[in-house]
Amino acid sequence: MIATDLITILDAVVADGVGQSLDVSQHRFITVAVDTASNANLTLQAVGSIADSCPTFSAAQTAANSYDFISMIDLQDASAVYGDDGIKPAGTDDHRLLTINVDGIKWLNFKVSDYVAGAVTVKIKKFKD
Repeated sequence: MIATDLITILDAVVADGVGQSLDVSQHRFITVAVDTASNANLTLQAVGSIADSCPTFSAAQTAANSYDFISMIDLQDASAVYGDDGIKPAGTDDHRLLTINVDGIKWLNFKVSDYVAGAVTVKIKKFKD
């Protein structure tokens, strides 16, 4: 597999919001590094879309702004992180490596919600055959 450079999607984010949207249509898998700091208490979810133009991931899901929360696989134990659930550190910091199958997905981003405390950084590498 051929890998791209490491890309930062969220950089020490300390509020609800979304990161940098990426076109992943030429890639098959994404490896994700999630690092939290300062007793993070928030929800982090991967969001994806098959739309031709990038949706506004910070806005509500509609037919005209079509996206969904997508699952990830934790590389530590191969457990699923369900898209609707996301990662929810609750006052403890975490460092995870995950993978996302992006077959057929055009746009990928990460969304922070329910922010209470701490910071979260998300970096990815895109892979293709």
